[in-house]
Amino acid sequence: MTRNQLNFLFLILFQFTSNLSAQKADYIFIVTIDGLRWQEVFEGADSLLIRDNIEQPNLYLEQYYDPQPEKRRALLMPFFWKTLVQNGQIYGNRNKHNFMDVANSTRISYPGYSELLTGFCDDKHIYRNKKIKNPNTHVLEFLSKTKHTAAFCSWDVFPYILNEERAGFSVNAGFETVEDLHGKDQLNLQQLQSVKPWKQSVRPDTLTWKIAQTYLEEQQPEVLYLAFGETDEYGHEGNYAGYLDAIRQFDQILKTLWDHIQHDKKYAGKSALVITTDHGRGAFHWKHHHSLIQGSSEIWMAVAGTGIEACGEIGVPMQIYQKQTAQTIARLVGQNFECEHAVAKSIPTIFEPTTPQVPFPAIALPLLNASTGTVLPQK
Repeated sequence: MTRNQLNFLFLILFQFTSNLSAQKADYIFIVTIDGLRWQEVFEGADSLLIRDNIEQPNLYLEQYYDPQPEKRRALLMPFFWKTLVQNGQIYGNRNKHNFMDVANSTRISYPGYSELLTGFCDDKHIYRNKKIKNPNTHVLEFLSKTKHTAAFCSWDVFPYILNEERAGFSVNAGFETVEDLHGKDQLNLQQLQSVKPWKQSVRPDTLTWKIAQTYLEEQQPEVLYLAFGETDEYGHEGNYAGYLDAIRQFDQILKTLWDHIQHDKKYAGKSALVITTDHGRGAFHWKHHHSLIQGSSEIWMAVAGTGIEACGEIGVPMQIYQKQTAQTIARLVGQNFECEHAVAKSIPTIFEPTTPQVPFPAIALPLLNASTGTVLPQK
């Protein structure tokens, strides 16, 4: 059998296994962190940025630096790499030709969140971070028709991104007052007295999590969306110390969430977790992101829990897109997301019974476009 024939056989097997149904979850948790680069996720803290942008570089080098990227990333995100990834899958390490990108043209926050939740790019209507109601149905809105859904977000634009009025479920964002929870007076007092480095637009992530955690424990939603924002704010400020601290804080929040899911009688063994970001940042101009800055489209995604095989870091060469996240979310809970617009296909490798890490090692594998299943041209 020739190499081309073997490659074709691999492609057929890939497409066949991607259509097999995995065990579905009853509950799903979607977590986004604004503007966290794939470089920090897969390579850890950047020693050059530490030296150039932090007043006490030795303190951060002692905490986060190791010459090996695999060890360095675990120093920055210990729970994420030692526990969560080991129990799931992660995509987007471009060093291994595993590419994940946004498909929208602007590569900023609102278009990114809209793309990942609606399953398509609406460059005609969604191209700025302006507070306009999203005209497009999103997967959370779709799931909320049959599942108890809630969202807690640090950025105050989310009620518009999720079109709270039309969607019909609670979206608590920015410094919005907390209602219908025990201890709401204390939570609202904490918000009132909180330091507001970004005025009223972005709530500290710890406060967002505290409110969401209280809701999770009391109301036990079936679909919970959490959106954290400090990483992007510190990034735009050029505050690399704040950026790293926000990443470590995010890792601790994920641990608390994961532990709750694993030990709660309702959620244990019945829940899936999806973690991703809205856009990338410049590889060299790391403070910013937009259509003219290279690297702004480059993102990543991790999944873990029920219905997801524990494969760890996915090293299969492929190109996937942010818009595939919405259908992936729906499929993890056994549903097919359909609405007024065409929705991109789910990410097929997540649903394979066995995800090949190094399949047919002696053969040059085809580079696959996971949204269509077609082979990309070889360079």
